[in-house]
Amino acid sequence: MRWFLLVLLALSACTEAVPAGHIGRTWEASGFTEDLLQPGRHDCWGRCRLYLLETTDQAFEIPQQNILCADNLNFKFSVNLLVGPAVGNKAAVKEIFVKLTPTPGRVFTVKQLFEMYVQPVAVEKEHSVVSAYKTSEIVEKRAQIINEYVAAVKEATKDSVLEVKRISIGNFDFPDVVTQAQEAKAKAAVEIETARNEASKRVEMGQAEVELAGIRYKQQVIEAQTVADYNKIIGASISPQYLAYKQLEIMGRAADGENNMIFIPYTETANGQMQFSQWTKPETLLDSALLAKVNQLKREADKKGGLPFGANLPEPK
Repeated sequence: MRWFLLVLLALSACTEAVPAGHIGRTWEASGFTEDLLQPGRHDCWGRCRLYLLETTDQAFEIPQQNILCADNLNFKFSVNLLVGPAVGNKAAVKEIFVKLTPTPGRVFTVKQLFEMYVQPVAVEKEHSVVSAYKTSEIVEKRAQIINEYVAAVKEATKDSVLEVKRISIGNFDFPDVVTQAQEAKAKAAVEIETARNEASKRVEMGQAEVELAGIRYKQQVIEAQTVADYNKIIGASISPQYLAYKQLEIMGRAADGENNMIFIPYTETANGQMQFSQWTKPETLLDSALLAKVNQLKREADKKGGLPFGANLPEPK
């Protein structure tokens, strides 16, 4: 009889696998066993059944919610969470097998746990945290609001079977009136900055023009000084003798012309008498060579009819 029972037990024994990313717990006629089974193959006897719990981290998104803010305007944003079963909390994990109904295949999924334990809390905290602010404050205090929300969700789920490992917030959707106000503010800021840049540009151009005018003024001063110095040098170098020589040179060229004429400058006195100009008086011509040149011109003129007023110049000594 004993031998028969051993054979019967052997025939009723089996093994089942706990796959990676899961933990298991077996159910018997008296209920679930105490032990949590790690990945691997485990013996099952008789009518035992193996149930599984996913233990992998998974990401979920809570779509935008309409949140009525303190100024009675609706504000929306979406929340992304990374969660995973708190396998270290064995008491909470064991309760899952007892209190929840698994999906087909006798598997408790992370999605099932998220929808039951985390999502309702996350949505509730969205409303309680954000609704305390005006929509106009959300723009300026966004970082503060996000920190408050993250802290509230983690505090509310700290003893949950699911551990919230990361929270990110995005897809901010402000009311049109707030968006328009922000756009107008941004546009005004751009216009102000543009005006400042233009004013700064004009100032820089004005400074450049002032500097250029200073350079031009210095150039003009230098040019004027150069002309003045030039005239001063020329004026100092032109003597009566030099002028007389140049005049005689010109008269010599005139005597060689077709009309065969020579011109001797003169001045008319008060009684109508003519006299030589001061610069042609023999005593002012310090160079005998110049006086000889004048007499030569006179002689050439005498041969052709003489001077128009019959003047005679003394021979050089």
